[in-house]
Amino acid sequence: SIHSSQSKIYSYKCLFGRSMHPLERHFRTFEYRKCDFEVLEAALKKFEGTHDFSAFTNSQDKGIASVNPVRTVYEVQLIREDRSDLEFIDGGVSLYTIEFHISGALYRMIRNIVGAALHVATGNENLDYVDELFHAKDRKKAPKAAPATGLTLEKIYYPDNY
Repeated sequence: SIHSSQSKIYSYKCLFGRSMHPLERHFRTFEYRKCDFEVLEAALKKFEGTHDFSAFTNSQDKGIASVNPVRTVYEVQLIREDRSDLEFIDGGVSLYTIEFHISGALYRMIRNIVGAALHVATGNENLDYVDELFHAKDRKKAPKAAPATGLTLEKIYYPDNY
């Protein structure tokens, strides 16, 4: 059944702020650096479409990535969450979910995409950096992956006759 899926929905949950809420630490990643959310959304949108994701997999020469690293990202959404129960944290926090609807993922692909998008949104690179990574097709030129905390496979779509 692993090879029969048509598409998948992954979510990546982030908390942006000066401190992490202790009850959220196992379910979302924490980002303390100042983030431009418009730039983050623009960087994430660059991943939509059919691309060679060689620069965004940690196993370029093994497994399915060595056979075909081309994947389709149908949609990426940056969703702001309203959570009044977290307002007491000093300096406030911003909660976001990044939702990916994809044909299939390579090893660490989602975490590497989020890592690259955050790298751009925190001011380390400009938006053209994402295009440069696609062109380079080299994982060594990309920033480190985002932490595993926060990543969830939400849904798998199968054909109707499956």
